[in-house]
Amino acid sequence: MHVRILFLIVAFSSSCLAQQMADSLYHPEIAHPLFETGKGPLVLIDEAHYNFHTRDGRYAPFTAILESDGLVVKSNTSAFSAKALSGCGLLVIANALNEKNSVSWSLPTPSAFTKREIRELKKWVSQGGSLFLIADHMPFAGAATELAAAFGFACYNGYATKDDKQPDVFTWENKRLVRDSLFGDSVRTVRTFTGQGFDCPEAAHPFLVLDTAFTMYFPAVSGQFKTDCTIQNAGGMVQGAYLAYGKGRLVISGEAAMFSAQLANGKPMGMNAPEATDNLTLLRVLIRWLTADPTHS
Repeated sequence: MHVRILFLIVAFSSSCLAQQMADSLYHPEIAHPLFETGKGPLVLIDEAHYNFHTRDGRYAPFTAILESDGLVVKSNTSAFSAKALSGCGLLVIANALNEKNSVSWSLPTPSAFTKREIRELKKWVSQGGSLFLIADHMPFAGAATELAAAFGFACYNGYATKDDKQPDVFTWENKRLVRDSLFGDSVRTVRTFTGQGFDCPEAAHPFLVLDTAFTMYFPAVSGQFKTDCTIQNAGGMVQGAYLAYGKGRLVISGEAAMFSAQLANGKPMGMNAPEATDNLTLLRVLIRWLTADPTHS
């Protein structure tokens, strides 16, 4: 059983990641934008920390959706500070890395952010900022561990996967998708693509929950799964959650592709995948919550 799943993970990690690219043909119609064109809050997508997903790269479809919803989307190329975040309504950090891991996806996986940056972000969110933290499987989970911990989350620096050869689908029926008033009846089926699991603080609201069919694998080198690779059942770990923090808001996701539309070796991976029925809606609901005035929602 484990030999089979190791093969599947290796195939995904070593080939799909190398061939991931944005799906330029993915252009969903946004019938009712959240804001008038160009009148929404400023969204900064981080590109200052060796990010695997960037505004005009693998997250170009993410960017296009936010712009279709009226938000103004720009790249952040500076270390996080009060000055860099001035005027920003939402900061998106997608798969940041420490410089060391930008050329080697292997342990150790130090923080992508300095302690000063983490202090600045924590203060910024507590005073009313909104943060969308997206940290995928190892080494991205390791790079985000210290930042996530500042808000009470505990990342697992490995791969969350299962051995039934079926897509990672979250529904009301299988109870991996939590029924939450934030989403109402609009989000019923969500697909993710491996990623990590994490633990939440008590005040957080998990919406994607892993069950005992998932296992966490902890390799020393990304994509290299030996028979002595440490494993842990992932039942009860979370892959998506939101949290009101002080005057601000935070969404954390343990998987990145679910919010993009990519092609991996020519196959759809993300919102463009056949099973990702409500991924687009999920993203738009989360963005709406993150950019809403908390005093009026």
